[in-house]
Amino acid sequence: AIMAEDPPERIRRAEAGDSKSPIVLVVNAELPYNMCVASSTWLQAFGVPEAELQMTSVRSLVGEGTCRDTAQLLWSAISEHRHSAVRMVLYEHSGRPLLADIEVHPINHLSGR
Repeated sequence: AIMAEDPPERIRRAEAGDSKSPIVLVVNAELPYNMCVASSTWLQAFGVPEAELQMTSVRSLVGEGTCRDTAQLLWSAISEHRHSAVRMVLYEHSGRPLLADIEVHPINHLSGR
C-alpha cells in the first residue's frame, strides 16, 4: 500500500485541509494494484474521479517520462509488502506529469494480508 503511518487519522486530517498531512493513496498489494482509498487532497492533485478510484490501477499513473526501473522498484515494494521510498514522474488523470516523492508502507488487512 502507498501510504504513511496511521492511515485513517492522516486521511481524516488531509480531508480536513491540514496542510501538514501527506497526500495519501491506499492500493491493493496484488496485481493490478488497484487503488482502494484516497484522501480528497490526493484526488484533487491527480484528478482521478472518486467514482473511478477502485476500478483504476495505480499503474495508470505511470507514463512515457516514468523511469521503468524506478516503477519496478515501486511495484516490487507493493507486491512484497515492504517499505520503500522513490522519487518518480507520475501522471495526472489528464496526462500532465508530476514529480512525486512516494513512500510505500505495508498495512495489514483484517484478513492478515
